[in-house]
Amino acid sequence: MAGAEGAAGRQSELEPVVSLVDVLEEDEELENEACAVLGGSDSEKCSYSQKFSL
Repeated sequence: MAGAEGAAGRQSELEPVVSLVDVLEEDEELENEACAVLGGSDSEKCSYSQKFSL
């Protein structure tokens, strides 16, 4: 079964190992970026006035 072990070793070289801490830190960075871009927007209320009626 040396072939199977060799294939697993090559696969680990191709895929980076990511820890849960890394994932959580990246998630926090993405949330902070979204807050900076979206500011105080509210997904429930439109920020545009309703001047035109269709």
